[in-house]
Amino acid sequence: MLNSLRGQLTNWFVGLFVVLYCGGSIFALLVFDSVLTSQLDEDCHQLSSEIRPSIDFKSHQPTLKTWAEHLFRQQKGLLATIQLFDNQGMLLESYGPAGVPTLATGTLSLPAGKNITVRSSFKKLEEVDQSNGFLQVQVSTSKRDEALHQFGLTLLILAPFFALAVWLAGYFFSEKAVQPVGQTLDLLRRFVADAGHEFNTPITVIEASVQTLEEMFKEKDMPPDVLDVITRASARMRDLAASLMLLARMENPELVTKRVPLDLTESLEPLVAEFRQIGKGKGIAITWQAPPKAQVLGHEDSLRTMVSNLLDNALRYTEPGGTVSFNIQAQEATVTLTVEDDGIGIPPESVNHIFERFYRVDKSRSRAAGGSGLGLSIVKAIVDAHKGVIKVESSLSHGTKFVVVLPAR
Repeated sequence: MLNSLRGQLTNWFVGLFVVLYCGGSIFALLVFDSVLTSQLDEDCHQLSSEIRPSIDFKSHQPTLKTWAEHLFRQQKGLLATIQLFDNQGMLLESYGPAGVPTLATGTLSLPAGKNITVRSSFKKLEEVDQSNGFLQVQVSTSKRDEALHQFGLTLLILAPFFALAVWLAGYFFSEKAVQPVGQTLDLLRRFVADAGHEFNTPITVIEASVQTLEEMFKEKDMPPDVLDVITRASARMRDLAASLMLLARMENPELVTKRVPLDLTESLEPLVAEFRQIGKGKGIAITWQAPPKAQVLGHEDSLRTMVSNLLDNALRYTEPGGTVSFNIQAQEATVTLTVEDDGIGIPPESVNHIFERFYRVDKSRSRAAGGSGLGLSIVKAIVDAHKGVIKVESSLSHGTKFVVVLPAR
């Protein structure tokens, strides 16, 4: 249980980290993109301001030919695309790398088939308060896109390493977190085991006293009805004490380490024979089918207890003349045990509660039948200790079926 709790805490911790990491990465990419885009826009505006004084006007049309010739003589290249447009937005001149011949501000791309994406901005050009065209500066976004790609790829590559580090840290710290829980569970297990053990002493005294009283009653010809009540009550107390002690053992993590390979068919056949005799005395037939071998990795005594509780439960709530079937099916990776009866069944609202401790579907009926309310809780604890699964199907007046699936290895 503690290892399961520790694993769940670690998984939740890693899951929270993954969510935060993904959210933080997306936010960081958006911020990084915004910063780079702002820098490109600033470069465009700055370059526009530097080029603006070099523009000449001929016939109210802007031109940069003189500036371009001077730049060519100095053998200086351009990293940005410089474009001049007339008042109607028609391209007049273009210098530098290939750009997008469209008068617009923002991120622009050429039509499909050509991989050019630029960040563009333009300024109105005026001479003597009359508009004479537009100056547009475009800067390639390839470096920005490459930087974003590298940043995103770095975040993606680092993610599993960070997740592993967080998992290791979470697993280490979760051990510290569950220590108080483990100490509490140990105390509770010891209390249950000690309480069950201490029950045995007064029960033994009661039973011995009842035997003495029975002899005295026989000598005086007195009716032993009261003694029968005491005897049944002490028997129920003994069963309850034994069940509590068994539950404490089932919840001990050391039980998992004691599992060994065993053949369920061979181990359970004598138990089924015993219950067949019990069923015969109650007028209930028990059928049993099993393969020659059904190999599992388990704790033999606890598995016998599990099947014993299931068969006892089926006999207790099956009317005389009914039938209880017990089948084992062996697959490659699992072994399935099925206990089915045609008894009184379980109400739908109670099916989800039958594995709870001390839960009784019909309290008066259960007490009359001698049940302690712990039998199915013990079954569930044994199945969980073996990393198995138990399912129940029931219908009122039509019977109940328990299916236990255990790993074969």
